[in-house]
Amino acid sequence: MDFAERNEKAVQELVRIERSVQRAADDVGVAIEGSRIPDLILSLYREGELIMVINVQPAEGRLFVTGRRLDDNFSLDGDRWVSRIDGAEIYAVLSDLLSRLTGTTLTLAP
Repeated sequence: MDFAERNEKAVQELVRIERSVQRAADDVGVAIEGSRIPDLILSLYREGELIMVINVQPAEGRLFVTGRRLDDNFSLDGDRWVSRIDGAEIYAVLSDLLSRLTGTTLTLAP
């Protein structure tokens, strides 16, 4: 897969993540607002406070997630985005982090 294809897949995944966060938050009644710069950055807020930023790293075709107690890069491995730190799948990592930040169990899925 070339650079342009990896980058396009990262942009598509960013959109899926935004939808997944909203579905999970709505399911349990937690207010999480998203603000997205198209094709680049998704910022997540709770009660006006920035809790997480997910962005596409265009030069590398990766996703970067930063939030309290987490800074990680995710690379495409087959059809999954996995952590460069420990190989964990991005939706599991995001579910865990958002659950800890909100105090409510949130389960994200593609």
